[in-house]
Amino acid sequence: MGWNGRYSVGTRDKWLTKPEKYVSYQHLAMLVVRNETMKRIGEKCLKHADDSEFQVHYHSVTVEFKSGVNKFYLVLPTVFYTFEQTVSSSHIDYHFNDVVKAMNDTMDIHTKVMEHMYKSVNGIAEKICKLVPEFESFRIMAVNDNSMHRHPGRFGFSSTDYDRDPEEPGVVFRKRKAEDYPQMDSVMVFDYESTVYTSEMRIITVDSAKDGGIEGEYVEIPTITAINEEEPNGMEALFGRKKGGDTRIIHSGLCRIEYEKMEEIAQIVWDQFEEDEIEAGVLREITETIYPQIKKKIYTYQNRGHGTTTAALPGWHANQTADGKEDLKETKRLQVKYKMTDKDIETMDLWGYDTTAEADFQEFLQDREVYDMYQEM
Repeated sequence: MGWNGRYSVGTRDKWLTKPEKYVSYQHLAMLVVRNETMKRIGEKCLKHADDSEFQVHYHSVTVEFKSGVNKFYLVLPTVFYTFEQTVSSSHIDYHFNDVVKAMNDTMDIHTKVMEHMYKSVNGIAEKICKLVPEFESFRIMAVNDNSMHRHPGRFGFSSTDYDRDPEEPGVVFRKRKAEDYPQMDSVMVFDYESTVYTSEMRIITVDSAKDGGIEGEYVEIPTITAINEEEPNGMEALFGRKKGGDTRIIHSGLCRIEYEKMEEIAQIVWDQFEEDEIEAGVLREITETIYPQIKKKIYTYQNRGHGTTTAALPGWHANQTADGKEDLKETKRLQVKYKMTDKDIETMDLWGYDTTAEADFQEFLQDREVYDMYQEM
């Protein structure tokens, strides 16, 4: 994923400064999102993405509560937006300029929604301060570049998502300039249900480095996602599954927080929005017209014994653009260098490796050696 297009790590003539990454338990974040919102994203996006990954970003009203040096962030989505992206079963490629344009194009709607929500959000914050009397103050702010991306299976952030390379960062480390910026990123799942699999917030302070890289830090904090449960039906209803309106709590790997108070906070949000008839995060003006503009690429590759074959392999992009041809050229160069078969390349892609990156070729060969060893045991 990145804003400068694809490149080969193996041909890079210099290494750029990367932002540092840290973990802090001083703070806590919570994303509150409606089940209906996730369904709507699925309805509008899956018909374009099919089985591929895809990505949406969103504006939010984010409330920052303070207790001494500790902070609690409450994230409430307002407007979701998407942008042109080239996708596969294991990659999403895009240009950051397109993200900025989509963000700016939806800014006016976000501003109107935030104005409409302000009174309700202020009421939510006041009730949370009563629930948690240790909170000394709160402030309401707009955050315009949170993200959610879909994985074809049920798993969290991948190594690609965590790539800190300044020229082609993963979805998490995408900022070039920010100060004390609370960025929420989530992984979505669409299978038998539409939901958030996990979320992670990072507090970001970064700037451009002299060598063209990025200096500064990303500080990950424990994060909770709260999503309202669907109404029970069938045998679930008969045997007494908890009723609709209750909250499902999803925690990040860092989280060590008890659920009870988090459920109370989520319920404060649901109740206030219902009372004020707020439909945050489900804006028809945007979700009717903005969706992933999927571009799939078909590569022509040599199938041993059967001449030249054209196929859309899982994870390989699907139209013959100039970028696609360069990707294929680089893949073939690395395939020859590491003496790999077409089947090896397909396996490499299915396992989630970048078939245009030399470092991924090296890592794949090491992992496959271990895998083969276990298969023989």
